[in-house]
Amino acid sequence: MQFLTAVLFAARAMSLPVKQAQTTLNIGTGAVSKPFTPFVTLETVEVFETRPDEHTKRDGTLLKRDTIKIDVFADWQFSGRNETLDTYLDTCYVLGNGWSQAISSIRVPPGYACLFYGESSCSTKGSLLVSGTSASDLNPVQWNDVATCYICQKIQ
Repeated sequence: MQFLTAVLFAARAMSLPVKQAQTTLNIGTGAVSKPFTPFVTLETVEVFETRPDEHTKRDGTLLKRDTIKIDVFADWQFSGRNETLDTYLDTCYVLGNGWSQAISSIRVPPGYACLFYGESSCSTKGSLLVSGTSASDLNPVQWNDVATCYICQKIQ
């Protein structure tokens, strides 16, 4: 019986005409009209032009940045958990995803060199250079589970 009552009530409500509102939209009500003052004037804006360099074409469009893939392994002799890291050149990367102080062997592609650091920024203090080769065991150079960030460059 309750179902039938609900259906009849809904049918009656849908058949009633809807009274349209006689008011206007409230856009802009209560706002005070003031002239717009920009945050900066044209005299203070500096124009920066792109100059052709190694990252731009002659027409100013950007070139695709060079990337390399380095392989990191949690255990020596390229075993255990591993991951291939897509790396832009000349960019400092802080190791994440469980790799900070967890690398025991590394592969760097020929023609490139990567500097690994034991700090959270790519500074000159305490670094390991892996150049165009692989390091199957970082224990002999006392860098097992030390690296926290790295930067890679192309060898000229």
